[in-house]
Amino acid sequence: AQRTRDSLYAEKWSIERAILLHGHGQDASTTYTTHHHHGGQEEREDLLKRLDASLLKASEDLYRAYILLQEASRNLELPAAVLHESTAMMCTYATRRDGIIVKGVSSRMSKAAKSSTVDQKEAAERLRSYNKLKQSA
Repeated sequence: AQRTRDSLYAEKWSIERAILLHGHGQDASTTYTTHHHHGGQEEREDLLKRLDASLLKASEDLYRAYILLQEASRNLELPAAVLHESTAMMCTYATRRDGIIVKGVSSRMSKAAKSSTVDQKEAAERLRSYNKLKQSA
């Protein structure tokens, strides 16, 4: 039982698993999943039974990030190799950090700054400056 659990956690940030669990139509036929056998629905249901909430959330987060990368790649008309490389980098990052979130980057503005457009622009600029400073540190 422990071995099965360990193997499930070893693939916590697997893009193949994320696509299998959360992908739709064309996502499921990408090169990431072509090496998996096509018992897709059965395999998906089996995984859903065995994964805990933490693993399901990780797969969902990874899949959402993958979709963002895919859309950006399509909009920028980048070669498929760029999408594959950026996906590999994202998975490596997520594995090393045990998450997708970049720590030290804030996306919230103060409630007072939301009151007026001028204040919003100033607060957004301060937030960008703060995030740049945190990233360079």
